[in-house]
Amino acid sequence: RGVVLRHEGEHAIFADLSLFGHAGCFLNDCKLTDKFEAVDPGICARACAATEACTHWSYGQQYGTKKCFLRKSDGGRASLAHWTSGVKACVPPAL
Repeated sequence: RGVVLRHEGEHAIFADLSLFGHAGCFLNDCKLTDKFEAVDPGICARACAATEACTHWSYGQQYGTKKCFLRKSDGGRASLAHWTSGVKACVPPAL
């Protein structure tokens, strides 16, 4: 808690995340994005677990909307209240 993993031009992965989200994606294209709108961090963790290149995820509010961000490292780590980040193995049981 309290940690965000920022893109910083090198840590994001771009993948087809349309199975997990349909809004808030990079350039409104959820088939090639590193982010999407999500209602809770569990969705974010499951998306990372299902995406081969993902090793870390961050969940928090961007411009008034709760979003999930998938990353290929924990680079870009910064303290930020109300954000949650985790590793690929940090995933709740399947629904």
